[in-house]
Amino acid sequence: MSFTTKGTGPSRPHTADPADHNELGEYFDSLRAQAKDYVNTEKKVLTLFIYEKIGKAVGGLVGIVISAIAVILFLVFGSVALALYLGSLLASVALGFLIVAGLYLLVFIIVHFMAHKAIRNSTMLNVINSFYDEND
Repeated sequence: MSFTTKGTGPSRPHTADPADHNELGEYFDSLRAQAKDYVNTEKKVLTLFIYEKIGKAVGGLVGIVISAIAVILFLVFGSVALALYLGSLLASVALGFLIVAGLYLLVFIIVHFMAHKAIRNSTMLNVINSFYDEND
């Protein structure tokens, strides 16, 4: 079977060389294999990157939790000591605990109404920066 085009001269037969198709097929098979390898490699790199970021976040979180536990224990024992001391001065242990509780309520009110937004924004910024810190 031959194909002709109008106005281009004599008709030329359309020949399909099997060697050309094998080479092209092999090329596309190789290209597909390389693309598959590239995607798998990128997936592994992304997985390692995610694990690194999670590891840094968990490591930082462990440090914060340990510090928070230490501060909470200090506050609890310090508060009990202060309450007992004030109670001995005022001859009423209950009054000493009430005064310490009042101090905590005052601190809570000040922090809640004055510095709540600043603390939230600072915390948010620190968390975001910890994930995008390129120097670590």
